[in-house]
Amino acid sequence: MRFLILAALALVWNSGNCFAGEKLDLASEQAKISYSIGYQVGGDLKMQKIAVRQEMLLKGIQDALAGSEPQLTPEQMRDSLIELKKRADAAQQKQ
Repeated sequence: MRFLILAALALVWNSGNCFAGEKLDLASEQAKISYSIGYQVGGDLKMQKIAVRQEMLLKGIQDALAGSEPQLTPEQMRDSLIELKKRADAAQQKQ
């Protein structure tokens, strides 16, 4: 889970407004790393069938990087992540 968060942070750090399928400038090593991390995180979320609202994911990352007050309390965030873990564990048990 911590890797997922760090990867998402790296993804957004240098992101601009771009859309799926849009041609990106991947000339710099930092751009390549950022894209690779984002693609891997997206693939992991898809593989694990974890539904996320991309705009909320990005907003959370942007707020954290900006040092803004979170829009959820620490308890609410903890509870949400605990629920995600429970769902992931339950899905793993079914396999």
